[in-house]
Amino acid sequence: MAASSAAKVAGIDAEIAAEQKRDGKSAASIAKIKAMEKKKEQVKKKAFETDKKIKMATVMISTASAVMKAVEESPL
Repeated sequence: MAASSAAKVAGIDAEIAAEQKRDGKSAASIAKIKAMEKKKEQVKKKAFETDKKIKMATVMISTASAVMKAVEESPL
């Protein structure tokens, strides 16, 4: 999951660098670069949120497993 997000960010960075090399000075070019920067931030935020959800689910699963193990081992 993180690899695909990193690849998307790298692709957007390459597009930004190409636009800066191509022009980078005109108002249209600056607007295009800003739009790409915004898109890059959205991709990063989405990757962060997805990673956070995965980690939360992992914690819940680990907790449930620990509870089940404790119940199995209890002498009730």
